[in-house]
Amino acid sequence: MPAWLEKYVETIIDSGYYKLLIEGLSNTLVITLGALLIGVIIGTVISVIKYFAEDIPALKPITLICDLYITIIRGIPVVVLLLIFYFIIFASSDNGVMVAIITFGINSGAYMAELIRGGIQAVDKGQ
Repeated sequence: MPAWLEKYVETIIDSGYYKLLIEGLSNTLVITLGALLIGVIIGTVISVIKYFAEDIPALKPITLICDLYITIIRGIPVVVLLLIFYFIIFASSDNGVMVAIITFGINSGAYMAELIRGGIQAVDKGQ
C-alpha cells in the first residue's frame, strides 16, 4: 500500500474521523434543504406582495418593508448575518443547526424574492 494511502487510513478511518465527516455531511444536507424551503416560501410571499402592490395602493407600506428587508439582508455578508443570529439573536439557543437553517433561509429568501419577482414580471400580461 502506498504511503499516502496508509496515512489516509490512519488519519480518517482508524481514528474514527469518518464519523465526524458523515455527521457534517448530514448537517449540511439538513441545513441546505431547510434553508431552501424557508427561502422559497419567503421569496414567494414577498414577490407576490410586490407584484400585487402595483395595483393596490394599500399595499405600498408593506412593499416598502419588503424592499427594506431585501436591501438590508442582501447587503449584509452571510457570514456576518450568521454571527449576528448565532451570538446575538439566538444567543440562548444551543441548536446551531436550527440557527443556520433560519439564517440561511432568511438570506436566501431575499435573493429568491428578487429572482421570483423578475420571473413574474418577465411574463407578458397579454393585454
